[in-house]
Amino acid sequence: DNTGLLVGRNTVVEPGANYQKVDVWTLLQGCPEKVELFRVELQRLAGEEVIAQAMLYGELCVNGKYDYAEVGIFKGWLCFGAMLVPGAQDAHLARRRLSERLRAEGFNVRAKEAGVLVAPSPQLEDLLVRLGVPSVFGAYRPTSITEEQWAAHNGQGRLPRFGSMKQLLLSEWAQRVFLPANGVPPCEGLVISSEADGKLFKWKHGGEELGNVPQQLDT
Repeated sequence: DNTGLLVGRNTVVEPGANYQKVDVWTLLQGCPEKVELFRVELQRLAGEEVIAQAMLYGELCVNGKYDYAEVGIFKGWLCFGAMLVPGAQDAHLARRRLSERLRAEGFNVRAKEAGVLVAPSPQLEDLLVRLGVPSVFGAYRPTSITEEQWAAHNGQGRLPRFGSMKQLLLSEWAQRVFLPANGVPPCEGLVISSEADGKLFKWKHGGEELGNVPQQLDT
C-alpha cells in the first residue's frame, strides 16, 4: 500500500522476508511511493471524499508451466486492481460516495465492505502506465497469440474489452486462450471485470494439476 505494507495471500510479509521463494521487497522497491502518487491522483478526482489508504494488488507470476520466463515476467509482479479506504467516519456512506464520484470520472469501481474496489478499465490502465506500474493487461501477451489476434476485441489499447460476457465467451479471442488448436492453454486464465458494476473475478481453465486435492478427497 501507500505506507509500505506488503501482503501475500492472507499473510503480511515481514520486511526482508521472501514470499513464494521470491525476494518481493527488492522486486517491489519504490512501489509505496508509486501507490502514494496513485492515491494522490484519485484524491484529486474524489474532491472532498478523503482517501486514507490506497492498495494495489495483482499477481506474483511464479507458475513455471507457461511462457512467463520467455516474455520476461516470471517471478515478477503485475497489477490488476486497487482498493481504496475512505477516511470519513461514516464509512458505509463514504464508500458509496467515493464510488459514485470515481465512476463519474470514468473509473470502473465498486463499493465493498473493505473499501472501494478499483477494477481494470482504460482509466486505470492509463494511470498505471503514467506511474510506471506494470499491469497484467499491459505487460503480458501469450507468445502463441499474435499481436493482431490479441487486439481483436472491442476496446482500444492493451486492455481487452467486450460488450458482454456472452460476447467474450463466444469470441475467437477467448477460444485462443482456453481452447487453442493444439489443446494446450497458453496461460492460467483471465482476470475479468464487469464495466456495469465493477465486479472482479478470475476465469481459469481446468488443465492444471490438482496437487493434493485427490488425496484430500480420499481421506
